[in-house]
Amino acid sequence: MDVEFRVSFDGLAFGLPENRLSLTAFAEPLALLLSALQRTASQIVSSALDNSEYGNRGGKFAAQAKLLDLELVSLGKGSAEPVFACTTSIPAGGQALLVPDLAIQSTERLARDLAEEAKGTMRNAAARKYLRSIPREVTKQRYTVSVDGKVIFVTSFGSAVLASAPPVLGHLVRRSARVVGVGFEPATVRLKIDGRAHTFAATEGHVEIALANRHRDVTVAIVDDGDHSRIIWVRPAEDDVPAVSLESTVAHLKMAWGETLRILAQ
Repeated sequence: MDVEFRVSFDGLAFGLPENRLSLTAFAEPLALLLSALQRTASQIVSSALDNSEYGNRGGKFAAQAKLLDLELVSLGKGSAEPVFACTTSIPAGGQALLVPDLAIQSTERLARDLAEEAKGTMRNAAARKYLRSIPREVTKQRYTVSVDGKVIFVTSFGSAVLASAPPVLGHLVRRSARVVGVGFEPATVRLKIDGRAHTFAATEGHVEIALANRHRDVTVAIVDDGDHSRIIWVRPAEDDVPAVSLESTVAHLKMAWGETLRILAQ
């Protein structure tokens, strides 16, 4: 089956009014479009295999998604409109596609994901990355998927309103650890926890406490937000963590958040 992926860009710059496609402006977006297609194919194969680890570490299955390619067939008239054939190239002796209609499924799903991403609905991170790379001078985009000359999906939109991934909220953990090192610029404390060494962002006060307790056991409170971890407090292991009474907690909240709570109550 012949799978055609027609992409249309309208705008007032980069030769678009003259139906020309600038490699300076569109080389990166088109490379990201191919990457998004292959990542979409990878997700489809993963679902077909019922294997969430598919493609995470490469290998012969991950290579299947990279067999998909976009080959430029023509440049349509009326706008900068590259027309691609979505092809698969299996090397001699290579494994046949695990999903026979992978090119059709991948192209159609990618086009649908682009339509949703353009509306601000998170569907496909690779598609979103591609849309972010489109020059701002592009005022309209159109994507058409055809199989053997029959259109199976088409979408068009103006400026994409892309969503941003929500921030990862940090969580507080209390651990037993051993001080194995410190840093000064920036301030860091290196702790061994469960037999593994980790480096945490810290304050100068934390560094001083760590130096005073080097190679000793400590109790530490850490905020971990996935990408960065920082120390909230660190104490010698033999020191009791001071208990905070309910009355003290309420008094602190009233002092720190009283005005905010009053406004919210209104």
